[in-house]
Amino acid sequence: MRMRQIAVRTAIAAFVLLVPVLRAAQPPVIRVSFGADAVPVRQPVALTFTINNPNASLQLTQVQFTDALPSGIRVAAPNGLFTSCSGATIVAVPGSGSISFSGATLAAGGACTFGLYVTPAAAGVYTTSTSAVTANESAPGNQVSAAIFVGDAFQMHTFPNLVSSGLSRYPGGSGYIDLTNIGALGADPFGPGLGTHIGGICVNVFAFAPGEQEIACCQCLVTPNGGMHLNASDIVQNSLTGALQSNITVKLLATIPGPGVNTQDTFTSQTCNAGLLGFGVAPANFAPGMRAWAVTAHTLPTSISDLGVTESEFLQAPLSHGELTSITQRCAFIVGNGSGAGQCPGCSGGILGATRR
Repeated sequence: MRMRQIAVRTAIAAFVLLVPVLRAAQPPVIRVSFGADAVPVRQPVALTFTINNPNASLQLTQVQFTDALPSGIRVAAPNGLFTSCSGATIVAVPGSGSISFSGATLAAGGACTFGLYVTPAAAGVYTTSTSAVTANESAPGNQVSAAIFVGDAFQMHTFPNLVSSGLSRYPGGSGYIDLTNIGALGADPFGPGLGTHIGGICVNVFAFAPGEQEIACCQCLVTPNGGMHLNASDIVQNSLTGALQSNITVKLLATIPGPGVNTQDTFTSQTCNAGLLGFGVAPANFAPGMRAWAVTAHTLPTSISDLGVTESEFLQAPLSHGELTSITQRCAFIVGNGSGAGQCPGCSGGILGATRR
């Protein structure tokens, strides 16, 4: 009896060893990203998809997914489509609102990328989301999203021939920055600037020397329909270089103020910090409504106290995630070094250009 039990157990063990162990394939993994965190309206921007096969020894076939673009963003014309995905059929018709990807084969441990350009037609924060990515050999994989701010949040201007503001109140050739907030964030029933004053924005100021070194940064809280100004020559006098730059490039980024209770009489509970903007959810933190002008004062020959001005509106520009990280981290260093060098003075009330046209 005992001999028979041993024989049966041995036979079972041998059978178990001979039966192959079937392991389910891991599903493909997809990532999606816009080529910038912020772009102006109608500025084409890259949308890139990367699909990975996490299986070390199994290929995946018939990989597919779709992406229904949000309303307000369409496939650009031309779409600039590029791909490294073997066997894939990609449909992205210029002017349409959808992208489909199918038929791809991913080698074991492999990955592929494809991308194209899309164009936003209106201002706002947009989020695009994919369907679950699938393959014949596995269960459905992940779904992913990417966000982008479209509008006027990031602007820039180059100031030439700066002179020290100590020469006079409005020295000829100096650069001034006039800022307004049209109240695009206002949600008060009486309109922006009334009642609870909802809609203040932080204008984060970043100044650069000709060699692209960030030399100064600061921030200004601009209330709805309010006007503020900043002297560009004051920025460069307090730079990390210790020397007055003859010209600088100034970049402005409008963001939503930090937490705080807004009251009708004071905005001190709202906080702005150009060195800490929250990289992870940046597009959702950007604010619409900023308008900015570069104002150059000209001393008139009739009176030393009189002047004329030339105004140039700041240009809207795309802001990549890498640039956002760079300018804010450098600003955090400037603010955190404790010397005060590189921290430009705050804004003053009023707009020079508006009173001198």
